Amino acid sequence: MRLGKAARKFSCRFFLSFPNHICPSIFLELPLSLLLDNKKINFMEENKELILRDILAIERTKMANERTFLAYFRTSVALFGAGVGIVELDYFEKYKTLGFVFLGIAVLTLIIGIVRILQVKKVIKNAK
Repeated sequence: MRLGKAARKFSCRFFLSFPNHICPSIFLELPLSLLLDNKKINFMEENKELILRDILAIERTKMANERTFLAYFRTSVALFGAGVGIVELDYFEKYKTLGFVFLGIAVLTLIIGIVRILQVKKVIKNAK
C-alpha cells in the first residue's frame, strides 16, 4: 500500500510539528521515514524544499533543546552549590556525605544534559 502525496506531506509536517512536551523521547530518535509493506518511504525525498512553517518548527525545536540544556545546567549548578555549601560549612559536619552525594548528582546531571543536547542536535540535523 502506497500513501498518496498529500498524505505523505501531512504525515511529515505532523511529525515535525509534534510538541516535545507531549511527544515521548522515543519519537525524537525516529527517522523521517515509515516502514509500510516492507517498503521504506522517505517523506523528505519527494519534497526536499521545506516551507516556512517547517523551517520555523525546526528553529523552535532547536530553541527548546537549548532551553532544556539550560535547565539541566541550572539544576547542576544548584546541586553543586548545595553540595559545596554542605561540605565546607562546619555547621553541617554530620551531613558531609549528603554534600558529596549532591556533588556527584550535580556532575551526573550535567553529563546527562550534555548527552541529551548532543543527541537531539543530531536528530534535528538528520531531519533536515
